Amino acid sequence: MMDDHHSLVKQNSDTLRVVDILFVIAAIFILAQLIYHLGEYAGQITYYLSH
Repeated sequence: MMDDHHSLVKQNSDTLRVVDILFVIAAIFILAQLIYHLGEYAGQITYYLSH
């Protein structure tokens, strides 16, 4: 009985770890997109200001 419970918990923690990794990857991707767009936007602003 105890072993079954332990394996169930381990399986859950493995699934959580995969979800965490996917979430981190998604967050990094979204942040990279935001930074890229902000950089483009800032570049346009500085371009307009300098001309």
